Amino acid sequence: MTDLARAATVLSVALGCGLLIGVERERRKGDGPGRAFAGLRTFSVACLMGATTALTRIDGLVVTGAALVAALGVAAYWNDRSDDPGVTTEVALLLTYLIGVLCASSLTLAACTASPATGCARARCATASCWPRWC
Repeated sequence: MTDLARAATVLSVALGCGLLIGVERERRKGDGPGRAFAGLRTFSVACLMGATTALTRIDGLVVTGAALVAALGVAAYWNDRSDDPGVTTEVALLLTYLIGVLCASSLTLAACTASPATGCARARCATASCWPRWC
């Protein structure tokens, strides 16, 4: 596979992984001023950014990108205006970036990580409603 074809494949899989996670987060983020900070576009871009930084093979760029995404998550957490400022979306955004990085080395592993990550985010309603009964 040529370098261009490989890069296109990596970026396509990264986009798919970002879209998969982003669609679930978009559905939950709400509307108006109280909505969560990240949705479909943010997760897609974060995953593409991870794949792009990994494809460049520039020392420190992957770590710098991860620090940027983590800082964005911290800023969003501190600006959260909801009554339940959980960190699921912030952690999911960093994980999505890392899945993008993973796409550059293992497409299968990246895709197999994105699916359960989406499932964990989706499982909130099932776990949140029954958890208080267990305590």
